[in-house]
Amino acid sequence: MECYLKTLVKQNVKCCQCDGSLADAKHLNIVQTGKLAKWKFPSAGNFLIENCPPEAVAIICDQCVSTGNIKPVYAIESEPGYKTVTYHKIEDLEDEPEWVKKAKEKLSIPSPIMN
Repeated sequence: MECYLKTLVKQNVKCCQCDGSLADAKHLNIVQTGKLAKWKFPSAGNFLIENCPPEAVAIICDQCVSTGNIKPVYAIESEPGYKTVTYHKIEDLEDEPEWVKKAKEKLSIPSPIMN
């Protein structure tokens, strides 16, 4: 049995890269875009970076993911339930602040203490 939320997404959202259907998707491939989300849902948060603004996300179909070339054209905005979905062109969205990018870089550097 499939999760109800996954069913709603598959019925109401198209791939943010190729505009294809997600109806037959095995996975919901949610991708962070590095762009600011001026909306609440859906967006990605980062609990490791204090006061990190919400990041816009895209949902990509299995076929696009399998190519290994993930470059979403749109980020999505919706209300819980996904009855209405707004697609925002990635190129029109504001980049994350520079301090967020630097904090993410810092987090991705392997720590000699933890490794």
